[in-house]
Parts: sequence; structure tokens; C-alpha cells
Amino acid sequence: MAAQMIIGVLHGGCGTSSHISQIVSLSVLSALIVIFCRARERRGRQLNRVRPVSETAQLVLKPSPPE
Repeated sequence: MAAQMIIGVLHGGCGTSSHISQIVSLSVLSALIVIFCRARERRGRQLNRVRPVSETAQLVLKPSPPE
């Protein structure tokens, strides 16, 4: 966003609708990326908590191999 502002100031188009739409788009995309990354990390933590339980259940319920 800082780069967009610098470009706008240097080229004299900081108030144009094109430049404002670029800044808004960049802000929205950045917020969406942060939201999706947090959701992915939360799901990863959930899977790490559940994995030992599922491994234990598989060991208990797995039939013994034939001789």
C-alpha cells in the first residue's frame, strides 16, 4: 500500500478513481489473505489435536494380521 501511495504521489494521480480503486482492491485482497491464512492455521491446529486420537482408535480397532 505504501508503494501505491508513493507511485500516486510521484505521478500526481493520488486522487484519481483508478488509483483509489487499486488501493481499495489491494486492501480487500490483503484482508482476505489474512483471514484465509488464519482459518488454515486453525484447521491445522485442530487436526494436530485430533490425530493422536484417530491413530489410537485405528490401533485398537485394526484387526490382527492373519498368521
